[in-house]
Amino acid sequence: MKCYNHHERDAFGICQICGKGLCLECMDKDRDVVVCANEHKRSALYNFILNSLFIIVAIVCFVSAYNDNFDWFRIVLGILSLSIGVDGFRKAKRK
Repeated sequence: MKCYNHHERDAFGICQICGKGLCLECMDKDRDVVVCANEHKRSALYNFILNSLFIIVAIVCFVSAYNDNFDWFRIVLGILSLSIGVDGFRKAKRK
């Protein structure tokens, strides 16, 4: 298999995210798994922002439910948002 970016070079690994063959120059050496060097950093930032927003929505729901005599819809929405945000961070940490 050849490198996805450098067609003349042999691939030394396969990206665990997208499955592309990578030479030593294209691999991200700072991580424990083989991934493309620059391709997936933007998606990691996007996931961090998205998971943070879920947690912020959860906090807003809990505070507004507390101030509004425990509105159950807001409490359930807060619990769902919090679980989605925390689960997203947990999955991102495993990668």
